[in-house]
Amino acid sequence: MGETLRNFGTWFKDHMIPNEIMRRFTIQLLLALDYAHDHGVIHTAFDTSTDPWTIQSQPLKWDYIRNGANLLEFDIALGDWGVACWTDSHLSELIQPVALRAPEVLIKAPWGPAADLWNLGAVVLEVFRAVRMFSGRGPPNGDYEVRFHLHEIVDLFGPFPRSFLQRGDQELVNEHFDTEGRIKGLPPLERPGLESEEFLEKLDGENKRKFAMFLRSLMKIDPEERKSTMELLAEPWLDAVVASDSDS
Repeated sequence: MGETLRNFGTWFKDHMIPNEIMRRFTIQLLLALDYAHDHGVIHTAFDTSTDPWTIQSQPLKWDYIRNGANLLEFDIALGDWGVACWTDSHLSELIQPVALRAPEVLIKAPWGPAADLWNLGAVVLEVFRAVRMFSGRGPPNGDYEVRFHLHEIVDLFGPFPRSFLQRGDQELVNEHFDTEGRIKGLPPLERPGLESEEFLEKLDGENKRKFAMFLRSLMKIDPEERKSTMELLAEPWLDAVVASDSDS
């Protein structure tokens, strides 16, 4: 079909896709998810990692450029449907690439289409700014642990709401969370916020603010609080639809 978004990002300086192009791609991804969700399908597996057992696509950059393509007119397709499931019939309860798992999956709470939105937010940041939001790795050996992953989420998005934690596996919740919805026994990470250069390097001030707002709307810890597709498309960073009077 052509380049993956991971490969496409390498066309640009520092592997960072320009803002207007990333906006277009994100709008198309949201619309693709909206179509799937309307038909009772959950994607479950956004990722940008490379699988060594697949045939790699060949770089097409020079073919596009030779033909005078306008990058702002590029369209993308949402692929990797091999582990998708039905809204009312899950094939597995453990979904998504590990570092991109939604909070509801991590705490073993019921999950649905909104899990795709969390996953999308983490992937969009990685494709756009070439940085991963979460690793789930910590001392002493840098191995992945769920508690480190949950701690990173709290660091960026605040404590887990008690009403949400009550829907999770209570043994896991009681093991990892204190009464304030933070992770037991781990000091604050004190990383810079989403608006920092660490996460949004070389993005100008206004777009940095708008993109961070978009991620916060997309990645609410409680999936019931995540915005609808139309609400997300109306976010200032995308500005793809105008809210109707009935929505205001």
